[in-house]
Amino acid sequence: MLFTLFMSFTLIAVVGSLLYYRTLIKPPPRNELIILFKNNKDLPSMLSRLPSILANAIFKSQGKNCNGFHAFPQISISIGPSLIDPKHVSAYKSVCCLKEKENCENEVAPICYPVVNIFRFQPLVFSLPCFPFSPFGIVYIRTSICQNHPILVGSKIKYTTSVKNARETERGWEIDFNVCALTENGDTVWKCVQTMLSRKRQQKVQRKSHHKDHSDECLKTQNSAIFSVPANIGLKYAAVTGDYNPHHICRLGAIMFGFPRKIAHGQWSLESCLGQLQKSTGIVIQPPYKVECAFKLPVFLPSDVRLIWSKKDNTTDFSLWSADGKLPHLTASLETRNVPYF
Repeated sequence: MLFTLFMSFTLIAVVGSLLYYRTLIKPPPRNELIILFKNNKDLPSMLSRLPSILANAIFKSQGKNCNGFHAFPQISISIGPSLIDPKHVSAYKSVCCLKEKENCENEVAPICYPVVNIFRFQPLVFSLPCFPFSPFGIVYIRTSICQNHPILVGSKIKYTTSVKNARETERGWEIDFNVCALTENGDTVWKCVQTMLSRKRQQKVQRKSHHKDHSDECLKTQNSAIFSVPANIGLKYAAVTGDYNPHHICRLGAIMFGFPRKIAHGQWSLESCLGQLQKSTGIVIQPPYKVECAFKLPVFLPSDVRLIWSKKDNTTDFSLWSADGKLPHLTASLETRNVPYF
């Protein structure tokens, strides 16, 4: 009922923008757009950008560079000093099942937290008239995180984000979102590249057949742990992060995006795996480190999943599977070293 009312309100709100929106679909001057925000609180909410996101979805085709620009528009967003709020970090740790420190002094932000702290920049980019892809059909396929120094809870961090290139592949267009976290003095402490895929329409089918059955290997390994993903985790995670994409929070929204049931957020899956890895192995992840992750099949809600891992020297490879080991959800690696990455 609430979702129906929400979508009705959104459709009414978008009607006005549709009348003039087509005149706005053009590259910015010098093919570069720079947006400045005082802090993360000034970022527009996902709800406020929804009419423009829907307009982009209506006027642009899925999996195509619809503006036909000679060069991909250079979109940069700078966000001023933003508090790493202890209450927000605590809520984030709780929803991702991360262990809370007994002593809150010198508590550090979780590995994926910085980009979650400014999540609202993504719907802002998707809503821009110069963004040449339809927001519908965009999926999160890879992420790479490097961190040189801890980010203390209670400190203030500045952010720079950019979307500067896209690559056409067989599956569609890959778009890189680059995020950097800096101290107030301007020193970079954390970097992330999130790769999104604007899927071609024919890529919606026959995904399952591309993955081999590794159930025997998964079930035989001793380095594994099974944990449950509750049905309401999408809504809980959205309440903390602001990522209210419909396919995460309700079945009707999932069906609209081509999924039979709600699916878990990819970022939640990765952070939860890192938390489970620390609990199961006793390792303490401290910077400098690098995390690389490739997302495979979605985690449907609710479900049981199996985390498996192997360690060699300073690298731990891990992956998330369905409990029976038949369906892969993500594959990743964690590398730690004594020398800074950048």
